[in-house]
Amino acid sequence: VKATLRPYQQKGFEWMALLSEIGAGACLADDMGLGKTLQTISFLCWQQMKYPHGVHLIICPASLIFNWKQELEKFAPHLKVLLYNGQQPSIESLFAKGF
Repeated sequence: VKATLRPYQQKGFEWMALLSEIGAGACLADDMGLGKTLQTISFLCWQQMKYPHGVHLIICPASLIFNWKQELEKFAPHLKVLLYNGQQPSIESLFAKGF
């Protein structure tokens, strides 16, 4: 990750990693602007190191799709990102492109 996490962001990342290790899910809920996206990107990078061929899905409102793409390009340019907004024929069409 091309960023330095603040202490509370590091704790959020560690919490997600711990829950992942024990097979539990996680939900980050905090005020806007505190770095939930960066914590999640950090977690995705950690997951990619552990499982290089893993695929992850981020579901968000249409108004945030391009924000997520920009943040991923900024903080984790090595991650491959494909956008699916429901306008494509099917999500399978993304995977047919060699994802």
